[in-house]
Amino acid sequence: MVSTVSADTLIVYASPNYGSIYYSIWGKDYSVFRNYTGTSGVTVDSYTSSSQLFSTSTTNKFSDLYRAPIQFNTSTLTSGSTISSAILTITGISGNINGLGVTNYSLTSYSPATNGTNVAGDYDAWGSTRLSDNIAFADMPNTRTTINNFTLNTDGRAYISKVAWTNFMLRDNFDIDNSVPVWASSKNSGIFFGGERTFMTIVYSNAVSAPVASFTCTKNFIRIPNSVTCTDSSTNTPTSWEWSWGDGTANSTTQNPSHQYLKRGKWDIVMTATNAGGSSTTSATSVKVVGYENYY
Repeated sequence: MVSTVSADTLIVYASPNYGSIYYSIWGKDYSVFRNYTGTSGVTVDSYTSSSQLFSTSTTNKFSDLYRAPIQFNTSTLTSGSTISSAILTITGISGNINGLGVTNYSLTSYSPATNGTNVAGDYDAWGSTRLSDNIAFADMPNTRTTINNFTLNTDGRAYISKVAWTNFMLRDNFDIDNSVPVWASSKNSGIFFGGERTFMTIVYSNAVSAPVASFTCTKNFIRIPNSVTCTDSSTNTPTSWEWSWGDGTANSTTQNPSHQYLKRGKWDIVMTATNAGGSSTTSATSVKVVGYENYY
């Protein structure tokens, strides 16, 4: 039997390779930027990441699209752990700009060529499934004292790697949905956040197997009044024990108890070991208790 223990919390900070990946070419339709599969450019910034879009003065034509990669090394989780919640937190860095229509922002997957590094060729290494809730432009942080939390949804929690890296792309909904934004001449829409203050809070629990109960005893033949000491040898780290001595006396609950027999007879010792994963009970171990003349 396998169960889970109480939850633990992991806080992991983004890889310090902050910045944005962008495609830049003058005066093209929005779909050209959204679907570009080449190797346009990358900004590596020690401070700021951004998701931005720029228009030109020509109707319905654009010039730049920026995406914000965010990378975490989540290998300290174990493969058998269960994630109950995860929140990705970003902190504002400067005033956001909304010159090309109202939109929301969300997280999608990101598969860079090398974990911990962003290169221009990673521009198209994203997925279209939303891994978090949507946050409206008006609610995005826009100063160094404001934060926002992207709460990962079921797909987002399942996406978190427990043995390697977990990489996200922060993008606006125009980009994720491939919907053409409202054009305005020579405008810019974008958000800016401090990469070095980006972190993820993961609440998880690790799988625990039930004990396999076992023990040894110092004697299996004694004269009254005398004692037997038993030592727990159970596997899978039990956290509580219950010993039945077979002679009608009260059970013991210490890990390695001693018991004094005051009645002659053949008595069965049984132990149950328990942890968060369940319980296990041993088969009986008999102890023979005799009087001074070897009689029951």
